[in-house]
Amino acid sequence: MSVLNTARKLILERTGEDIDYYTMPVDDAEAYKIMWEGQNVGIFQFEGAGISGFVNACKPRTIHDVAVITSVYRPKRSGALKRNL
Repeated sequence: MSVLNTARKLILERTGEDIDYYTMPVDDAEAYKIMWEGQNVGIFQFEGAGISGFVNACKPRTIHDVAVITSVYRPKRSGALKRNL
């Protein structure tokens, strides 16, 4: 949470906009598109080439899709994923 709080303070200082995590939309299509394109640097658990490719193949459209991807894509499961994609 300290990283998020630091980010929130920087955004407030630079833009005057105060971010409320509890009211942020989770259905931003552009945010999901950025993930599909592999622009995942700094996104926890989505930075590796393997997971980026998997995200691109799955094309998540909801926060629930993202939750499933993080749950399913694990090193021990990757062999099963490749067989079932």
